[in-house]
Amino acid sequence: MYKIYIKQAWALIRQERFFSSVYIVGTGLAISMVMALAVAYHIRTANIAPEVHRDRMCYLSNVTYKLNGTKSNYKAACGPRLVKEVIGNLRVPEDVAVTTNSFMMPFSYGDAFMRLPGGDESPKVRLKGCDDGFWRVYRFDFVEGRPFTEAEFLSGIPRAVLCRSLAGRLFGHEAAAGQTILLNDLEYTVSGVVDDVSGITADALRYDG
Repeated sequence: MYKIYIKQAWALIRQERFFSSVYIVGTGLAISMVMALAVAYHIRTANIAPEVHRDRMCYLSNVTYKLNGTKSNYKAACGPRLVKEVIGNLRVPEDVAVTTNSFMMPFSYGDAFMRLPGGDESPKVRLKGCDDGFWRVYRFDFVEGRPFTEAEFLSGIPRAVLCRSLAGRLFGHEAAAGQTILLNDLEYTVSGVVDDVSGITADALRYDG
């Protein structure tokens, strides 16, 4: 029975080659498009290291302020006071991580350059400021050193975590953890070095500091 159906289909394809080709190519493109959308959705929503808690995370990038007694309102980024007094005191979240927007950093503070004391090479880097909670919410593989602690963060000790590629560019084959770097001529101590992450983890990408 199936052999007869296959022979009939093959005969029809040979009789109408042009339309058969259009049907086959169109069906293939439709299936490919659906698969591409499914893969893109999976990449953006699946738990992929270092973003291992995507299914349980809530992102807050800005807030809207309403002025009392008026209909006026404006939208702005979350300030330190809001983060400390409101977000930091929430009981529902298991943990809270505070980061800067790495895309907006150049517009707010200008370009950032990193070099070794006395070194000639000064590569331009993209910064992502963060607190100690960042290293608990996101799971990075440290190849050297460790993340900075809560005590170091609260005390304002200048610490930086580099990615493997940047550490290799600055230090070569030497150990980077514990070394001193200059970020726009300000001294930072390298707390640790993490493996480079994939570009599909956009929220955790660009953590060179």
